[in-house]
Amino acid sequence: MAARPDLSAAVVEKLILFVSEEIRNRLIRSHRLNPRLIGILVERAREAVTLLLLKPLTPREADVELLARHLLIRGRLSAPLLFRALCAGEIALFDAGIAVRANLPPENARQLAWDGGPHALKGLFAKAGLSFTLLKPFRVAIAVAKALDYRGGDEGRERFQTEAIATLFDACGNSQDREIDDLLLQLFDQTSAEVIEKALEQAGMPFSPLNS
Repeated sequence: MAARPDLSAAVVEKLILFVSEEIRNRLIRSHRLNPRLIGILVERAREAVTLLLLKPLTPREADVELLARHLLIRGRLSAPLLFRALCAGEIALFDAGIAVRANLPPENARQLAWDGGPHALKGLFAKAGLSFTLLKPFRVAIAVAKALDYRGGDEGRERFQTEAIATLFDACGNSQDREIDDLLLQLFDQTSAEVIEKALEQAGMPFSPLNS
């Protein structure tokens, strides 16, 4: 139902929330799992589903900004969601999302994120209320997209994802910061095993889905 193109973002949001809350409650009841842990897992699932539904919900560019505003109002336009979007190659959602969070015109936000000086992204983070701790992984992913001249879309997406994950784990994989660790681990939720295997092998971290 959630993938039907005639459903509004608000209706889809309610479907996602209903299903994920029901799953959360069943896990807590049946397996006596920590509610906080389940809450984290459910939120990650919601973010992954949001990206999967991006195309059905946003057939036009203007719809991406509307979705970003809807997610902001619902308290869902988080740093992890923006990072997922960026690393998944959903550049339009990343641009629109950070612009909405910073209360800036989209073009101004894009200029700061992609073409500004060394302190531009930090200033954008400040306006958007995002943690400076996460600046480095965002900078790395943006640098990879610029190096590959990748601007979103299906063409070149897998190459970008592979290069982004490899570079991120190489640059940030040894971080002692839990926020960064969590951010990187979420990339496994939305990426094919083939891409992950290629990326981690490129980063010198051999990976086997059978052992994960």
